[in-house]
Formats: sequence, C-alpha cells, structure tokens
Amino acid sequence: LAEAVRRAGARSGASLFVTLFAVYGALLARLARREDLVIGVPAAGQATAGKPGLVGHCVQLLPIRIDASLDRPMSELLESTRGRVLDAYEHQACTFGALLAKLNLPRDPSRLPLVNVLFNLDAAIRDEALSKGGVRARLASNPRRFENFELFLNASQVDGGLVLECQYNADLFDATTIRRWLALYRSALERLAADP
Repeated sequence: LAEAVRRAGARSGASLFVTLFAVYGALLARLARREDLVIGVPAAGQATAGKPGLVGHCVQLLPIRIDASLDRPMSELLESTRGRVLDAYEHQACTFGALLAKLNLPRDPSRLPLVNVLFNLDAAIRDEALSKGGVRARLASNPRRFENFELFLNASQVDGGLVLECQYNADLFDATTIRRWLALYRSALERLAADP
C-alpha cells in the first residue's frame, strides 16, 4: 500500500509526505466537518541554522493551512497542499513563537494556540545503519503517557512500508475512536492508490 500511495502521489507531482499529509488533512476535515484547518508539522531546525550535523532537538513547528473542500478532486488537493508545504518549509526560520507574536491571537489557557493537530513522516532508517563496529542496534518507539497536542499522527518508513503511531489527548478521545479513525485513514489511502 505504501508504494502504491507513493506512486499515486507522484503522478500528481506530490512527495510521499505531501500525499500522506493531504489525505490526513482531508480525513480530519471530514471528521471535524470543517474544510479549512491548520495542521502542525515538526521540522528539524538544524538545516535552517546551517548546521546539518548538529545533534539535538532543534525542531520547529510549522503550521500549515489546508483547504480540503469536499468537492475538490484529490489531484487539486495534492497540488495545493504541495505548494503550502513548500511555502512553510521556505519560511521555517520564523519560529512558532515569533509567528504567534505577530498574529497576536486571543489566548485560551486550556488550548495551544493555532495548532492542535500534528502530522509527521519519519525518514526510513534501517537497523543496519545504526549498527557500527560490532554493536547491533534496533530502532523502536517509546510509548508516551502524555501528549501536548490533541492528536499527533506519526508515520515511520520501515522496510518499504509504513508504521503509523497516533498519540492523542485521552481527555478528548478514546482508543476505540482513534483505531476507527486510523482504519478510515488506511481506507482513504487504499482508495487513493486504487483511483488517484
């Protein structure tokens, strides 16, 4: 399925990231009954600092507005999403804090401003790449007990496929709902792969 989704997106000029992100946005738009929403994307800040070899948590939060109108063909959604993602990465030197200061949004202490939902695609990392000098290493995720955002979908590329991890605010959602939404996301990806 991951390869079929990659090919379907490529036919519209979209990377795997943009394709997965656009489908995620379209699904959230339908679930929330809103066509216009903002999804946050974490971006490594080392590249913008001119220090690609820097080790550390230099992540910027890029808010990306997505328009997932119900009457829009998927190819159009992919194209507009690709443009918005490229624009966001072009301006990633502007910190999330600086953006919030410029926007001067009204603050609600019970919620994070501007972005409540995140999406990420981790690059493919093979266990062999981590193993050096006779030391074997294996990459695994650490389960989290707390989440800052309402919903965070992380897709990891593993052996040509995708592993989806969803972190969510348990005060808002339950595991059954999240599993159902992940099944809907998979179904949407299958539909895209079958008929781009």
